[in-house]
Amino acid sequence: MTKLECYCPANTPTPNEAIAFDATGKVTMYKDGQVQETGTYELAQGSTSCAADTTLINFTWPSYAPTASYSLRDGVLIIDQGLCLDAPRKTYKSAAAPKKE
Repeated sequence: MTKLECYCPANTPTPNEAIAFDATGKVTMYKDGQVQETGTYELAQGSTSCAADTTLINFTWPSYAPTASYSLRDGVLIIDQGLCLDAPRKTYKSAAAPKKE
């Protein structure tokens, strides 16, 4: 993660967090290089409380199932879970997938 936007205390550091998607609909969240959670995702078109007629990503994690708007441009992924309602907006920069040997 390269940027975290939220209604957080001043000087809140950006967590060492990464997210990986595969073509089969699986998603993995990493924190400090360790798997934090695995789940599934689905892309859609629709609206959230903070964005109308936008691209959506529906996550299904073991403990919750949020819907967020997202954008992907020039290797930068922004996932907005509802910043207008005090939910985080996270920005990730694309990293090359490790080569399989």
